[in-house]
Amino acid sequence: MLTEADAVAQPSGAFKRRVALVHAPYQRIFITLRSPAWDGPDVQYAFALVPALLNCVGSRCKALRKVIETASSTGAPLRAILSQDECTAGNVLATDARQKVTLLYLSFAEYGDALASEKAWMPVTCLSRGQMDAARGGIASVTCDWLREWHRQQLMTPFEVLGHTVRVELALWVSDAEAIRQTFDAKGASGLRPCFLCANCISRHSDADSRDSSLHSICQADFASFVPANHIEMIDLMTDSMAKLPLMTSATLALRERCIGLRISQHNLWSCAISRNLMRLELVMYDSMHCYYSQGIASQELLLFYKKVHAATGIELHELASLAEQAAWRRSQSQQRHGKTASWLRRLFRPKLWQGDVLKCSASETQAMVPLMRWFAVVLGWTNIAELRPACRSLLLLGTCGDVLRRVHATKRFQLLTSVQSQHHECFQLAYGTNCVRPKHHFRLH
Repeated sequence: MLTEADAVAQPSGAFKRRVALVHAPYQRIFITLRSPAWDGPDVQYAFALVPALLNCVGSRCKALRKVIETASSTGAPLRAILSQDECTAGNVLATDARQKVTLLYLSFAEYGDALASEKAWMPVTCLSRGQMDAARGGIASVTCDWLREWHRQQLMTPFEVLGHTVRVELALWVSDAEAIRQTFDAKGASGLRPCFLCANCISRHSDADSRDSSLHSICQADFASFVPANHIEMIDLMTDSMAKLPLMTSATLALRERCIGLRISQHNLWSCAISRNLMRLELVMYDSMHCYYSQGIASQELLLFYKKVHAATGIELHELASLAEQAAWRRSQSQQRHGKTASWLRRLFRPKLWQGDVLKCSASETQAMVPLMRWFAVVLGWTNIAELRPACRSLLLLGTCGDVLRRVHATKRFQLLTSVQSQHHECFQLAYGTNCVRPKHHFRLH
């Protein structure tokens, strides 16, 4: 942002030269991609040349250099993780869609636990909300352009980075539920199949599972009941649907899309051979932070839990904030640099955040709130109140899910994670009913 003397309508020539000098080393990293627009000229945006990006960042980052050196010595390809996400500037309680930016990030599985750090993720490209709206086919079409460019760069052909020969393979695509829905042009909750990664998952509003025992709704707590969708079979189904598209009526098309759970269109990856072969279903993973803490499972349950507690005990939010302060509750060490615990804590209990269907906190704030609310449940004796016991049991299991999930990369106890998530899935429904089950409760399976 321009400040003081530079904060004028037209930046001075000297300021432009200073900016150009700072940007110069990085401009060689990016090329201009073009995506067809609905109307007018193509949408243009920058996209990174991965070899150039690795050379630039690797020359400044010891961790990346070590990853590159190790991969080169073993001959194994670097396992690339791509992640698509949105960020919105401004007030979290009153967001402006025009300020949204869609970004694509790159990291590597070889980072291990360091993937939790934002420093491990390199931006590959970004588009504003206006650009996405202007692009023909939206995010689904733009994703195809990204994947075609990734393919064009031939990253599995050995190339030099800082004197080392490496290869890069696409190993994982991690995003939140909405980004994955848009990327694959899925129907989401409006279809009979809210999860296209499962072959037999259906909406909780459907009664098809009562007629076919092989089908299960998102309320099913036994995650082993779900069958992974076969990528080749999905391609065949979508290819057949595309071939029949010219003969379909609007009603036939709508019914077919609702049953498949995916939109039949010429502008998504299912109609692009390169994209659908590169982005296989088994590479897709839902981001656990979004599933649980970013308007997710924990965001919903914390609000539902407090409403039950308030109805049973009458305790107010400001009283909870005072109790936490009196107990000298502290933020995690990594978060303390962002402000004092006391003022940060009081903000968490502002009434405006506790209205609606989900808690309106950031992911890190929601993640911190789960153990705090769990502490309240035990210390204040809510677990001993009969009408609160089902909700307390669900909340305690929610906390356990977070504990196991946070350590699973190191412990590799994936069966334990599946077990506690399944238990929580069941207990949540006992406490709040099946009507409160959201697709994100199922997406954590993936």
